[in-house]
Amino acid sequence: MAYTRWVVVGTDFSEGAAHALERAIDLAAEFRASIACVHAYEDEPGTPLAQDRTPALRAQVERTIVASGARARGVQVEVFVRRGLAWDKLLNVACELGAGVIVVGAGGAGQAPRQGCLGTVSARLAATSTRMVLLVPPHTVAPQPLEERGTLSHRERVSPAAVISAIPPRSCR
Repeated sequence: MAYTRWVVVGTDFSEGAAHALERAIDLAAEFRASIACVHAYEDEPGTPLAQDRTPALRAQVERTIVASGARARGVQVEVFVRRGLAWDKLLNVACELGAGVIVVGAGGAGQAPRQGCLGTVSARLAATSTRMVLLVPPHTVAPQPLEERGTLSHRERVSPAAVISAIPPRSCR
C-alpha cells in the first residue's frame, strides 16, 4: 500500500479560506500530496438532529474546489464535512490521515481582514496543533521558487516536503 502525503486545508467559504486553498494547492502540486478540504459547522441551538446540512455543505465545498482549479493542476482533493468546532475537526482529520501540515486563513469568515489579528480557529490551531500550521494572511502573493530568490536563509533550508512527510501516519496528540 502506497503512503499518501496529505495537506489539510480548512474552508469557511471566506476570502481568507480561498487564499488558504490556493496555497494548499501550490504545496500539494509541488510535493505531490493530496488535499483534505475540511468544512466544519455547528448547529444552532434547537436545530432538530434530523435536519442534516452535510449534503448541502458538501456540495458547496465541491463547487469551491472546482472553482479553485485544483483538479486541473493534477491535485487530488477529498472533501470532509464535519459537525463540531472547526479547529478540533481540522486536527481530527489531520490525525486520521497522518497529514504533516494544516493550512488555514489567518482570519475567519466573521472577521474583516486586519493586520496582525488571528481568527479564533487559526489561533486555536497555532496553540494546540501537533502538526505544522500554515496561517495564510489575506491578500498574499504566491512565493517565488527558492531558486529564483538567490541565497537561502537558515530558515529556508528546511524543505516543506520534509515537513509534510516528517510526521508518520496516525501519530496524534
